[in-house]
Amino acid sequence: MEEKNIHQLFHLASLIRKYIDGGLSTTEMDMLQSWLKESAANQELFDEVVRSGKLDEFEAAYRSVDTDRAIERFKHRYRPRNSRNKTIILLRRRFMYVAALLVFAMTIVWLLVDKSNQTPLATAETQHIDVQPGGNRATLTFADGKSINLSQDQNGIVVGGHTIAYQDGETAIIDMPAHQVDQLMLSTPKGGMYSVTMSDGTTVWLNAESTLKYPSRFDDDARVVELEGEAFFDVAKRAPEGGSNADRQQQWPFIVVSQGQRIEVLGTQFNVSVYADQDELKTTLVEGSVRLIPSERDQTTGVVLKPGEQAVITRQTSSLDVKTVDAKSLAAWKDGYFYFHNTSTEDLMKEVARWYDIEVVYQGQKPRDTFSGKVRRSTTLMGLLEILQISTINAKLEGNKLIIIE
Repeated sequence: MEEKNIHQLFHLASLIRKYIDGGLSTTEMDMLQSWLKESAANQELFDEVVRSGKLDEFEAAYRSVDTDRAIERFKHRYRPRNSRNKTIILLRRRFMYVAALLVFAMTIVWLLVDKSNQTPLATAETQHIDVQPGGNRATLTFADGKSINLSQDQNGIVVGGHTIAYQDGETAIIDMPAHQVDQLMLSTPKGGMYSVTMSDGTTVWLNAESTLKYPSRFDDDARVVELEGEAFFDVAKRAPEGGSNADRQQQWPFIVVSQGQRIEVLGTQFNVSVYADQDELKTTLVEGSVRLIPSERDQTTGVVLKPGEQAVITRQTSSLDVKTVDAKSLAAWKDGYFYFHNTSTEDLMKEVARWYDIEVVYQGQKPRDTFSGKVRRSTTLMGLLEILQISTINAKLEGNKLIIIE
């Protein structure tokens, strides 16, 4: 195990000790909670040491642990096969090895370190600065150009027959003419996400820095929406008003249009990521069936995706590739998680910039590391940086600018 990672264990031990003493900051509490939620083994160890109050037994257990041997066994068993693929959640290991190392680190901290002088791992430039995560932020724009900043206390809106209201069903936003069809636009800024349930019952979750254009009411021919950015769709399987038979339903497709592709679907769940700063357009199917048609192809052709498949269109070459993925994990942002799987530093930082509404700049060459792991999006930026520092990433925060250091 690298000296740097052992240092991380010492820091984790200090967090637990601060928890016992009631001295954790908000950022430190987020970090500790993230570690606890990584595995049942972490929670079990925490409960045994802290909540049971058996600190004397814990220290006695330390005296019986051959820490040098435990560390060597840990190093031998879990040495990474690919040094370029660092795992963000590095402490997710088998309980017996984590326990031995944590016992070692925690006891040393308790017995040898002056607790009043402990400092977190963050660099001096970032110790007193933090950025809160994104939240419920969006703007609803109408056909006449009028716009409304939606409530941050709500997480979505519902378009009904004559009104647009918040998802709680109690607060109306605006009344609409009974038979008039207006074009609406829901937009999220950096650091924002929101959902909309449209007139047909389809629900769409918008990720940060995204825009969805849709009508206040769909006609009988097709349901067509336009997307920029990223969204998760849960498409309603239902025919237009006045049509209830299966044949009529099959003639009422749901179509998502974006730059570079067109997606046709009847009833399904899927994620679409088409940010302008991405080299690839990604459509991931969770359940149901969709037909994806690249813009460069004949509109009568395309590829049909099965659940668990992702279609990737490369912008420069317009090439189309289909692969099998963990579809639900790739849509984890909707449920409050970052999910990384062999994700490059640059792509990871694009997500970070969008969610925390910051600017990311590189000092020197861009790191070539890749990351795998799952982190709660409710973590503050400093909390996320602490987790990233387990790997080779070195960063500092200056105002609203995150500097990645070579």
